[in-house]
Amino acid sequence: MPYKNLKDRKSDQVDQKPPRHVGLNETEKGQLKVREQDEWIWNRRRERFLPMVQSVYNGPVPNFLNARKLRMPVKVDSKWRPDSHVLTGGSLEAPGEEITPGVLSALGIPVNGSSKDDPFATSESLDGRRLALAKWMTHPKNPLTARSIVNRIWQYHFDKPIAGNPNNFGVKGSPPTHPELIDWLAADFVENGWSIKRLHRLILTSKTYQQSGRHPEQYKLAQEDPHNHLFAFFPNRRLTAEELRDSMLHITGELNPLAGGLPIRPEMNMEVALQPRMIQFSIAPTYLPNKNPEQRNRRSIYIYRIRGLADPFLETFNQPNPNDSCEIRDSASVSPQAFTLMNSDLLTDRSIALALRLEKEMETLPEQIQRAFQLIRRNASEEGRS
Repeated sequence: MPYKNLKDRKSDQVDQKPPRHVGLNETEKGQLKVREQDEWIWNRRRERFLPMVQSVYNGPVPNFLNARKLRMPVKVDSKWRPDSHVLTGGSLEAPGEEITPGVLSALGIPVNGSSKDDPFATSESLDGRRLALAKWMTHPKNPLTARSIVNRIWQYHFDKPIAGNPNNFGVKGSPPTHPELIDWLAADFVENGWSIKRLHRLILTSKTYQQSGRHPEQYKLAQEDPHNHLFAFFPNRRLTAEELRDSMLHITGELNPLAGGLPIRPEMNMEVALQPRMIQFSIAPTYLPNKNPEQRNRRSIYIYRIRGLADPFLETFNQPNPNDSCEIRDSASVSPQAFTLMNSDLLTDRSIALALRLEKEMETLPEQIQRAFQLIRRNASEEGRS
């Protein structure tokens, strides 16, 4: 039978389609849908525990986003290189002069293998851009990279940098309190193969680091150098959130010192970890800790951080926000810190673990109390000056 118009033909084809889930009633169809969603959610949960590999891809943006099928192209097409222009007035609709990637010309250090026309521009081809930038950053005559590294390591040990703003070495940043010291440390750092381990040893064995935390003329010093710019005494430094967690695990004997490997997911506040989150139109838990204590109790440096889900314990003790660049940690003392140390599940678990260790190592109650003080005192000395 001929159709009068295309609309009649489409409606007739829809009517001829077989019904979905033949033989199931409405209740059974709903149960099947829930079953399929549960299977999808559990597969997503299982993928979180599978090993993962991260790499850098130097090529075009593919039409698909499945990393498992991603392959490097046999031949690189020059059309993949995007054109960059100076935006007049910052407007995308007003592109100005075309520009190419390059480095800071103010330092006077040319890019290795650059052309004579523009010695500070990297290659126009896609290959070798990252390598050229890395070589320029680690050039022995480049003062910025070494000075920045030295300044941050000094800040880590003394809780204050030599140059006041580690994120800003320009004219708007605070000038260094000891310009000759930062220059000497940077030069020594480069001359000895950029060894960070050696730099740590050099600072820790210095007389400045080994000074007492108290000065015999403390009142006079507070008038002449209230901010201790001259380092007349060693400034007291608070434990960071990560150091606090690691020290508790160390005292209880639970700390796993294994180095390297995949990120870990320690235990977290249950109200935060189990809050629902929509993933692909299905509800799945936001956070799943590792199953084994050996994995959960590794050092905090290996904790996997989710930008939209901060650990309440670490955040309370001034762990930086992962969405912002932190030039120096906040050391504020607030009342939630005391409440967390008294009432959090993490501290309760550590207290039980310490009690079990004391019962295992000592028989009588006086010996257990003495052993507890020994563990705490030894841990405090190993953590350094706090």
